[in-house]
Amino acid sequence: MDGGYSAMKDIEQLAARGIAVFAPLQPPKNPHRDRYEPRAGQSKAVAEWRRRMGSSKGREIYKLRASTAETVNAELRCFRGLDRFLVRTLPKVTCVVLWSVIAYDLMRLFRLTT
Repeated sequence: MDGGYSAMKDIEQLAARGIAVFAPLQPPKNPHRDRYEPRAGQSKAVAEWRRRMGSSKGREIYKLRASTAETVNAELRCFRGLDRFLVRTLPKVTCVVLWSVIAYDLMRLFRLTT
């Protein structure tokens, strides 16, 4: 996930489901503090997330995001018009997004099979 969107509560809930989160940590307010060092009072899941993102393996896995998730977002925004919506209300926006995702998936499948 993107940096700035990772909430401790979400990391704990995902860890309870067995999902390992790879999201960057915000820079600490104190520049002398190590952002990857677990903090007192934080849960075990958050401490593991901090250690995971501080490891070289964690950083390498997070780098893969650019070649997977970012290409989808960029293509849908730049080439499929998902930068602005011409409809209102959540059900209509959801429908537009789902149609765009289905079209992206079909185009990707076509490119991979030919």
